[in-house]
Amino acid sequence: MKNNFMKKRGVIDNFTLIVITALVSFVILFIFVYNAFASIDSDYDACHQSVIQRSTFNFGPGEPGREYIPLNCRTQKLCLQANKGEGCETSGVVSTKDNAVKKIGISSKPQKSKGEIISQIADSMYRCHSMMGEGKLNFMPHSLKEGNYCIVCTKIGVDDKIKNTKSAPKITQEELYNYLDEREDNKGDSYLKQIYKVDKLDDLKLYSDQTGEKILGDDRFKISDLKSNSIDLNSGSYAIVVQQIPKGTASSFTWATVSGVGTTVGAGYGLAWIASVTGLAVTLTGVGFVVVAGVVVGTAVFTYSGANDDYEYAAPTVVPYDADTLKALKCTDLEGAP
Repeated sequence: MKNNFMKKRGVIDNFTLIVITALVSFVILFIFVYNAFASIDSDYDACHQSVIQRSTFNFGPGEPGREYIPLNCRTQKLCLQANKGEGCETSGVVSTKDNAVKKIGISSKPQKSKGEIISQIADSMYRCHSMMGEGKLNFMPHSLKEGNYCIVCTKIGVDDKIKNTKSAPKITQEELYNYLDEREDNKGDSYLKQIYKVDKLDDLKLYSDQTGEKILGDDRFKISDLKSNSIDLNSGSYAIVVQQIPKGTASSFTWATVSGVGTTVGAGYGLAWIASVTGLAVTLTGVGFVVVAGVVVGTAVFTYSGANDDYEYAAPTVVPYDADTLKALKCTDLEGAP
């Protein structure tokens, strides 16, 4: 009888040990997997959660969430590296104590690297758009009644050797839009549709062309060409910037003429923004072009109404990261970078 009891006890002890071992192994595996996935883009998670919190906890007229909950959004720094051992210091993409540069290998062959650079820019635009709430979340401070609230999601540059030899391929706005139209997310939607809320690339081009005609005909802007601009990483780093604008204020602050900026005294300088042309099958509310010294730089700025129709959301824009361009955007508040 005693032997049977001891045998049963031994079986129970062994079973208990197996269960405990299995549970401990599961917990360890869970922690490992969680940390592995969480570390893929922890900056994205932290920023996205802070955007949700700021836009959610808003009770009463003071909207305390938007006024007092800080955004926790750190600029992503990307160094596109074709030459091993080279950094992106001359492009201004450098690590800081709290924000290290991520180095991404690209081909040393210009034609191949062009596609890789476009892919990185497109992915960063999509990441920025998703991270900031896809235009559905109001992350502006409640007290901001006029002006432009800007977040620098990503700063991107090429390695020193590429920049010094000016061997980075230039990327046109049309090439970028074509890629955004072809690239799909995990839901099967194109990046173009997700970022700009436009189903067809032709609709975006038609919209841009027709609103562009109004901009070219506006004497304030002093612009003669809207199609010669390109993304040229040989000239320095570029920023991917997302913006929110209080409803009804866009046209009042988007333009300024500043003497002595750039190489031409008194040249057009600012964000040339025009409200939508009626009759087009798009939900966009306006389009703008960043102008420095009378020359359009970066990609177009497309805006559409926010979730509660109380702000304009400017989808991620790719612009040179320099003082003149950031001034031209006329950001009342600028978060992120250097």
